[in-house]
Amino acid sequence: MMLPTSILNGMAPNIGVTVNSCVMPMMLDSGAEVSVAPLDIVKNFDPPITIPSSGPAVRIFGNSTVHLLGPVLLNLQLCGLKISHPFYFIDVPTPLIGGYDLMKATRLVVDVDNQLV
Repeated sequence: MMLPTSILNGMAPNIGVTVNSCVMPMMLDSGAEVSVAPLDIVKNFDPPITIPSSGPAVRIFGNSTVHLLGPVLLNLQLCGLKISHPFYFIDVPTPLIGGYDLMKATRLVVDVDNQLV
């Protein structure tokens, strides 16, 4: 059963999630085709996971290119749902980003007026 989840304080739609047993905020970004995680969160996972040493190069805002590592299936708990979903990793400081792929897989809807997902 999916439950409405309040958007955390701030301007972006951030929600609380559990990723591989670690509780953290995740920013929902419908403009991101794939879900992306910062490489430094891996050290918190128990059991540890292995990150591939290669992955696709993608263009981001401003026409810059970044190299992603992965994908890696992560176990998520959000909005009352449990799902395994592929995430790509990036070795730069960034929030955990739930992209359009995750929003589509979980059928998430952002209710901007009521600050709910």
